[in-house]
Amino acid sequence: MTLPHGSIALIKENDFDYAGAVYAVVWNGKTYIKKVYREEDGLRLVSINKKYKDLFAPFDDEPRVIGMVVGHFIPIVR
Repeated sequence: MTLPHGSIALIKENDFDYAGAVYAVVWNGKTYIKKVYREEDGLRLVSINKKYKDLFAPFDDEPRVIGMVVGHFIPIVR
């Protein structure tokens, strides 16, 4: 899944279900949309866009999965 610049993500509010699926995650006051993998000590957040680095969110920092990204659209500007 790619999210073009300016697109709006559609998020199905749920917990983490599938490793490697694209989720919205809140961590340290910021929201990330990345592929998520659960590891022993935290969540590995893998960037969809290669311009951005992958991240590791330790469970001690209390990262919160908001939900799975199920689609996106670019709004029509009139």
